[in-house]
Amino acid sequence: MTYEEALTRLLQIAGDYNEVYNTRALNEAIARKELEQINVEIKKLVEDLSPSPDFLNITLDSCGYPMILSSRGNVTFYNWIYGIMGEDKEEAIRSYFERLLLMFLKSYIRTDCVTLEEITRTNSYVSLIYRSLTPELLETFSSTIQKWKDRRAEDDKDMKNFADYRVSVCAAMKDAAICWLREVEILPDMKLSIVNLKTRVSEVRTVKRVSYTDDVRSISFKENSSIIKGDDRIESVASWLMNNPEYSGLSKLYY
Repeated sequence: MTYEEALTRLLQIAGDYNEVYNTRALNEAIARKELEQINVEIKKLVEDLSPSPDFLNITLDSCGYPMILSSRGNVTFYNWIYGIMGEDKEEAIRSYFERLLLMFLKSYIRTDCVTLEEITRTNSYVSLIYRSLTPELLETFSSTIQKWKDRRAEDDKDMKNFADYRVSVCAAMKDAAICWLREVEILPDMKLSIVNLKTRVSEVRTVKRVSYTDDVRSISFKENSSIIKGDDRIESVASWLMNNPEYSGLSKLYY
């Protein structure tokens, strides 16, 4: 494959890459904002279950994990609320909160110096929370959680499509860069990306001199006295992008 053929193929695969990249960035930002808003809705539903926030407060963190805090300083964390599974969603949510409340109660009872009065009061609050899980409230929980899952699934699909597109573009970019490096005439003052043998990190170097022996080129650089033979240490994609600024926009797609 010639460089011209490889470049044509790359541009066909990439299409309007700036538009694709910007659209994905916008979609990601919108999805993140919408998911945050849904999480706020779920958090309010959870916090409204708290019968006495000063004594027993149930809340939800920004990642969707519930926790119960008591006036004694007990903190009980539980499983991700968006991971609730089951054919009967309302019943699955009820069981989820039942396990959370029982876990908290067991932890609270083991607290040092807790009094019988405190245990009795806490148990009554836990019972009150459980009884407040009415069918209507469970349905609201279910629909809101499902709304979060649907929005997350939509964004995951968009993200996968973009990732697949990016993989295809990167592969085509690599092919084009290799063909370019094979065909290009490297001249003094050109910038190339060279892999440092000690650090294995690429460095930008400026060509000083180029010579050929049996069709193998040797390149010296202005930055140091090292000479490389052949193209193995030349990072093809980075070098191609530096010397073809009209395609610099593709750099944001390259891994």
